Amino acid sequence: MKPKLSLLRAQEGRWSWVILDEYHRCPRRLIPVTIYGLMYGHTSSLARYTRNTLLALRHANGQEACKIYGLEYLKAVYSGLGPVVSFNLKRADGSWVGPREVEKLASLSGIQLRTGCFCNPGACSKHLGLSHADLLSNIEAGHVCWDDLDILHGKPTGAVRVSFGYMSTFEDAWRFVNFIVSSFVLSPTSTLRSRSIQSATEGGRTTTEHYLTSIVVYPIKSCAGFKVDSWPLSSTGRELIVI
Repeated sequence: MKPKLSLLRAQEGRWSWVILDEYHRCPRRLIPVTIYGLMYGHTSSLARYTRNTLLALRHANGQEACKIYGLEYLKAVYSGLGPVVSFNLKRADGSWVGPREVEKLASLSGIQLRTGCFCNPGACSKHLGLSHADLLSNIEAGHVCWDDLDILHGKPTGAVRVSFGYMSTFEDAWRFVNFIVSSFVLSPTSTLRSRSIQSATEGGRTTTEHYLTSIVVYPIKSCAGFKVDSWPLSSTGRELIVI
């Protein structure tokens, strides 16, 4: 009898056509980064630019807009923090911006990032300042990994993380920072606009008017959404969230 062909041998004996197609491009891509130090320096410089720019962000009232985690280790243990930036954003009133909100808006801008506890709940709870009582309270509230309960009892349940690789460019870092500024930082112009709206609603019978600017549907969790002109509402209204 002939021996059966091993599936492992079958997989190892044939190359993927994607690998064959990319083979002729490998030398041009790998030669500049064959030395680890060059790759580390490139990615770390992008993360350093992003980290320093985020730390300098302030709302119009002077409130800091970003809290970066891990800075306490910069001088204590390591000479650098590497190509990863973990952070959370704050609003002008000091409240936290939900990490899932940042992720969804980033996906609409074509930016891919990660949110949550990054498979490390112990370090996550430590950096977020969550006590044992906080963790029990979050569990009782129904919080599980990758859900949309990103803010509970006024505290974030996770963080936002951006990572850079050897194919990342300065334009990628600049585009991400510009997205954060335009989406979450309250500028003096937006402050004046909000005050004018508030003064128009004060006194008398004037009521605040709200306008729906766009509808974005997220059919698959953790995937990008798509814009639609209209969307039906049920009696519960759970199918649509307007932010």
